[in-house]
Amino acid sequence: MKKLILFGMGGHGISCIDSIPSDHFNIIGFFDQKDVSNTYNYLDLKYLGDDSKIQNTINNYENCYGLISFGNHILIKKRISLYKKLKNYNLKFTS
Repeated sequence: MKKLILFGMGGHGISCIDSIPSDHFNIIGFFDQKDVSNTYNYLDLKYLGDDSKIQNTINNYENCYGLISFGNHILIKKRISLYKKLKNYNLKFTS
């Protein structure tokens, strides 16, 4: 089973989780600016930290996939910047 890390956990993140096939991906946890795991405790997702923790965490997981899961169109520049950063860390992506 493939390991998946989510980047952003708001309303769009929840929608993404609903569409992720559980027989293909094991969601390791999520990155966000704050820990919202108590808000979504029914999902049993681990908070992995804020953006400053991304590189070290990704280095600890081999063959891991990522999904940018914040969907605010106002933050499109942040989405593009994060994508470029994650590509530099050799993270694979899923759609």
